[in-house]
Amino acid sequence: MNNFLNEEFNLSNYDKANLTKWSAHQEGAKMLPFWVADMDFMIAPAIKEALLAGVKGGRLGYGNVPEELNKVVCERLDRIYGWQVQPSEIIWKMGIVPFLCIISRTFAGLGGEVVVPTPVYYHLFNAPDWGGQRTIRIPFTGQGNTLDFDWVKIESTMKKGVKIFSLCNPHNPGGIVFKESQLNKLGDLCEKYDVLICSDEIHCDLILDENTKHTPIASLNKKLAARTLTLMSPSKSFNLAGLGASFCVVQNKAIHQKLTIAARGILHDPPTLGYRAALAAYKSSDWWLKELIIYLISNRDLVIDFFKDSSFFEVQVPHEATYLAWIESKKISTDKLMDLFLKAGLCLSNGKIFDGDKYFRLNFGCHKKTLLEGLQLIKKSIAKF
Repeated sequence: MNNFLNEEFNLSNYDKANLTKWSAHQEGAKMLPFWVADMDFMIAPAIKEALLAGVKGGRLGYGNVPEELNKVVCERLDRIYGWQVQPSEIIWKMGIVPFLCIISRTFAGLGGEVVVPTPVYYHLFNAPDWGGQRTIRIPFTGQGNTLDFDWVKIESTMKKGVKIFSLCNPHNPGGIVFKESQLNKLGDLCEKYDVLICSDEIHCDLILDENTKHTPIASLNKKLAARTLTLMSPSKSFNLAGLGASFCVVQNKAIHQKLTIAARGILHDPPTLGYRAALAAYKSSDWWLKELIIYLISNRDLVIDFFKDSSFFEVQVPHEATYLAWIESKKISTDKLMDLFLKAGLCLSNGKIFDGDKYFRLNFGCHKKTLLEGLQLIKKSIAKF
């Protein structure tokens, strides 16, 4: 393992105050954060060099998408997924959440319905709610190996005129990767009822199971590609969330044009440093990503092993992707649990915000020393029960 993943994690007072993840606090208590989806690892050397070179150049004005960046993205999608994408089909903007909002407002319209299977990353159902659309939340069936869409409810809802289906794959917070059979079945329903698919695939690089392969739903066939807006970014994989460089693949020309027009004056283009970081990530940092995956697998296994004999908690397994563990609280309400965690100096995500009652989410994208300290504080926090 390379030193930049293992080096001691020390934050200055400036960092503690200005990094969202580490600014969570309880008065008078040291807080360990395991909530927001940032990692604590240093960025890849090539990314750091690219950013330093950009600053050294002394010009940080408005920028254009580098031709090389789109070329590298297209080559990457073809190499990893066998998915042929043209540079003209890629739209770069600042952040996945703004994309979710503008897609909902543009293609569902005021009062239009958007289907969102839950539990899920909360901005998938926040985006329609904020924009005046109507979110139809349909709970998943089963869990772990049996986690699946409620096909009966989804189809009955689509019959009523749904505009968009929001997909999160790999799934946050569940940590699973949907099978091709599930994606094909979903695609058939969307084709049958003329429903657009908004697919959040931001965690696609973070596959922790060697027997699992991520498949972009748009890569399955041309009909699906024509009704899918695929959201991706180097931000989660390479720890670049603060730079905001994200992109949407749209292979339908009419949809592409409509989204481009709707985004004008609302969705800002990434900064020049965001483009630089994305290019350095995708072009020169895959070796770093491989080392990261090894480290995350070790952390994931540590979390699963810690909770395996617990009468209070159960981790959803298999955990195939992401650095976010989804953990069921079997005896204590999550509201009470969050209280106990805060008193113990821990900050985790209450499952309720994902529409997942009785669960909480734990971010293990951190140094092992931090994770071990946090797990012991979890154990300490419930010692009285």
